[in-house]
Amino acid sequence: PERLQAAGAALIYLAAVLMFTLPPLEPWKAVVGLMLGLKAQILFMAPFTAMFSHAIGRTRVTNKLTTALCLAPLVGAAMGTAAAPWFVEQAGQWGFAWAAAPAALAICGGVAGWSRVAPRDH
Repeated sequence: PERLQAAGAALIYLAAVLMFTLPPLEPWKAVVGLMLGLKAQILFMAPFTAMFSHAIGRTRVTNKLTTALCLAPLVGAAMGTAAAPWFVEQAGQWGFAWAAAPAALAICGGVAGWSRVAPRDH
């Protein structure tokens, strides 16, 4: 169930980013993108925590490991904020869709490393 939920959340997140970025810019697309993004965040948190626990194995959860878990979403947010000025200039153009590249790379990386970090579904 964790794998399916994580994959579904990643795809919903990608759809949300594409909803925001593909032209033409429309207010309704911003609302739908926001709602999809919120749903993806909720769906992804539980499997992300389970995969993190599985990846560290029997290691005692330390402050350092907990910090790494908590920082993961913040690093993505910081990178998005840093890239925002370039993307805002592209708003309404096809180049704006490049904002979806991190989401697409995350899906590819997740699939590539799936067997190493995700608990096996039974």
